[in-house]
Amino acid sequence: MLRLLSIIRLLLPHDSRVAEFFVKALTSPPATIDQIDCAIEIATRSVRLSPTRRGCSVLCDAILAKASSDRSTSNILNYLTVFDSIDIELAFPGLRSLANGLIDRGHCASSSILDKMSGVDDQAATAFTHTLMVRNGDIDAAAKLAYESRRRHWMNDSVFASLEAERALAIGDPMRALTALQSAKPERSSAFSRRYVIAALSAWDYEGTLGYLDETDHNLSPTDEAHFRFQAHWGLGQASEAAAVLAQVPLQHPLNIHTLRNMHRLSALVHKDAGEQMVERVRALENELTEATMNDITGLMASYAYLQCLDDIERLAASSPDDILGPASRIHLARARYANRDFEGAMAALQPLHGTWWRWDGDKLAARILFELGNASEALDNRSHRRPTTEFDEVEFHALLTLGRFEEAFDLYLSPADTQIVQQVFSGTAHVNGTLERVDHRFIIMQSGPGDEIMLASLYAQASRYSHHLSVTCEPRLEPLLRQSFPSIEFLPVRRLKSDDFGWRRDSPDRVKAGQLALLLDEKALKVAQGADSVVMGRSLPSALGSAGLPAARYLRPSHEAQAWAATLRRGRPTIGVVWRSEMQSSMRNIHYLKVDDLAPLLPGGVDVICLQHDVTAEEQVVLESITQSLIDLKGIDLRTDFDSAAAVLGLCDIVVGVGTTITELAGAVGTQTVMLQPTHFGTWRGQSSDNRDYWHESVLVPAVDEPWKSAKLIAKARSQLDLLLSSL
Repeated sequence: MLRLLSIIRLLLPHDSRVAEFFVKALTSPPATIDQIDCAIEIATRSVRLSPTRRGCSVLCDAILAKASSDRSTSNILNYLTVFDSIDIELAFPGLRSLANGLIDRGHCASSSILDKMSGVDDQAATAFTHTLMVRNGDIDAAAKLAYESRRRHWMNDSVFASLEAERALAIGDPMRALTALQSAKPERSSAFSRRYVIAALSAWDYEGTLGYLDETDHNLSPTDEAHFRFQAHWGLGQASEAAAVLAQVPLQHPLNIHTLRNMHRLSALVHKDAGEQMVERVRALENELTEATMNDITGLMASYAYLQCLDDIERLAASSPDDILGPASRIHLARARYANRDFEGAMAALQPLHGTWWRWDGDKLAARILFELGNASEALDNRSHRRPTTEFDEVEFHALLTLGRFEEAFDLYLSPADTQIVQQVFSGTAHVNGTLERVDHRFIIMQSGPGDEIMLASLYAQASRYSHHLSVTCEPRLEPLLRQSFPSIEFLPVRRLKSDDFGWRRDSPDRVKAGQLALLLDEKALKVAQGADSVVMGRSLPSALGSAGLPAARYLRPSHEAQAWAATLRRGRPTIGVVWRSEMQSSMRNIHYLKVDDLAPLLPGGVDVICLQHDVTAEEQVVLESITQSLIDLKGIDLRTDFDSAAAVLGLCDIVVGVGTTITELAGAVGTQTVMLQPTHFGTWRGQSSDNRDYWHESVLVPAVDEPWKSAKLIAKARSQLDLLLSSL
């Protein structure tokens, strides 16, 4: 092969068509590095001798093949020097394709290519380059390109406004995007309309969304229009209008995941078995297929993934030819195998994704697998090459925690998106980095669910030392417990919302005054926060306060009345509370939980057991009763809503055993000896000390094993810790 390549180099073809033939032949898989280098030589020679648009594209394809086959390539920029002496308009199509490919591959050379592309004096080309710059995370470069084009008077107002909106949406500022689009005359293209509607929906302007769709020749596809209309009606609590919209878009091949999801959400409002009904509809549609296309399989895979049908995904993959199992289908297959703890099979499914747009999702899943297998350093290295994003990266975060790099990890706990939002809403008073300084009035906006809130409450006493007056938002169910535990802190109960909560805008119209914090603040809390000297997001507390005082001793105290009632439940023998899962279940969440029958080898005889699973099913109750014959009845107490009584029950327990849930966090907060099982490495970092003592709670142990997803090993370690605790009673 080497001799053949040497001959080809000596006889480098001068004819561009012959050169193209050789380049394609040499770069076709499976191509070696030597073959690709030879192809680049041929294409470069051809372009220098006779520069054409097609020749430039062929060279760019060869360069992309080089980057795809050798991720460590450092000389991509050297290959591009040939374009310095060529009309940029000839090279633009090839450079556009190359830049797209390099961005998908996370290659640093993409910025240099985009810089070359910015020299084209064409509105459409500039808009495309701007989009690629935003995709690449080069927001400042994109802004410079747009303003320079505007200064040279060849970009119209609508396009300029659309580009400004694109940058604003990329940094999480939909209000700025909407303002920019409203200031220009709409160009009525589908791209402009799509950006306008996305900005309006992101800014919670559901009425404005419907008005735009009603009054504008928006040129959106019927499916896109139906999806956007549904979102607006859903947020406004207009079920009949949402149903009417969906009635106009039938569920058919290739399945549109937005349509399916919306149909499922609407059905779930009135039918408890909506998920099962939707699964049957999708299976029926699959059976109607006579000759499936790649798009058909992709739609089915996405639908089964949304409906948590892992076996159907595996079955469909096994029955589909490789040539119609596209990248999107393969990522769904890999995720299904990952959720089933088949790490080797998941990695195999990810292999064909390299060099495709789905490569980003594939790389992240590969990093998760590396991390789960105990390779935190490799997982962290993987995340150093990723798509620019403002989202929280849970793999990077937990890998740093596992490696003991706590300061670095907690600096990432507040996502860039949340940082931008709190700065937009509170500007001068927003505290987003650095340690806390003493102020007269500090306001903390809590995030996430009650479990994380309970965990972070371990830092409230320390935070209050830096504030003459401290105000904190809280989950309303936690308010009584928090008030009696921290009497000097002002707690403001605010129900945390999700943007897909049905009718949230109808039920909470005042929330929009908080802008992008509308899901976390109501009008009263917003007014208090606006009067504070410092506003802090809850997730920034570990970074701002450090680990002093951790692990924390008991810091939450139930009322005397609740404790007196709980005391009546004790029977005299050791009392163990058990919980095995969260109420929120999905294929990706269930990997962190156990099944009730996993508790059989864990619970010893001669003890009383309290079921702390507030939503225990009838089937689970039967299994639990077969495991232990001494269950204590909680007499109708709702552990989900009555946190004061729940804290008292946990205080009654001698030991609590369970997975990481709100209940086990609460057990640690009230000082009860707790064995917290973590079936994945995403939780085992908490027990890194020699005695497996928890990072957050002094009374919690986190048993550590090499392969925590193997429940038998994990439960055996937990049982040994439980026996030691029982022996000390």
